[in-house]
Amino acid sequence: PSGSNLIFATYIGGSGQETHETHQLALDTAGSVYVVTATTSLNYPTTTGAFQRAYGGGNYDFAVSKISSDGSRLLASTYVGGSLGEGPQGIAVDKSGDVYFAGITSSLDFPVTTPGAFQTTYGGGANDAVLVQLASDFTSLKYATYTGGSGAEHHRALALDASGRIYAAGVTDSLDFPAHNAAQSTFGGGPDDAEIAVFGP
Repeated sequence: PSGSNLIFATYIGGSGQETHETHQLALDTAGSVYVVTATTSLNYPTTTGAFQRAYGGGNYDFAVSKISSDGSRLLASTYVGGSLGEGPQGIAVDKSGDVYFAGITSSLDFPVTTPGAFQTTYGGGANDAVLVQLASDFTSLKYATYTGGSGAEHHRALALDASGRIYAAGVTDSLDFPAHNAAQSTFGGGPDDAEIAVFGP
């Protein structure tokens, strides 16, 4: 807590490129560390039984990893991605250990075939926003959905509330973004508008 000694520091990555930013890190109550990164590595370290152990394709995949609180062990790790590119922006962990992350995809085959998915087909444009709930053991997706209109979207932040609702926010240039119960139901103008999407638990 004083900042006077380094408790642990570790690499996490393969032979390609990983990109990581401040809002791509979360902690659970046991102190385990969760990161979601964009990766080009075909050999990013995944764990036995992980949802997706092979690189999906395109310029980047999501890679999600859970590291022990002392930094010594990779507890769970998986790719999540389709045949084109993905990029993460925001991660959170709930009380049961399920991992939520948001971001961007250009993949028409992103794995959104989960029960109750809000939008199962790619909206259009250069990319759609995506939202993912990964099971606590990283073996399956509990929920995944596109969120997008005919233009481009990009979720850039994610949060959970105590009731389990999921909040994602970002930018869109779609005139037909799926607004619902909206404070502002039409595009304001300019290159992009901000977008906020709230999903039930």
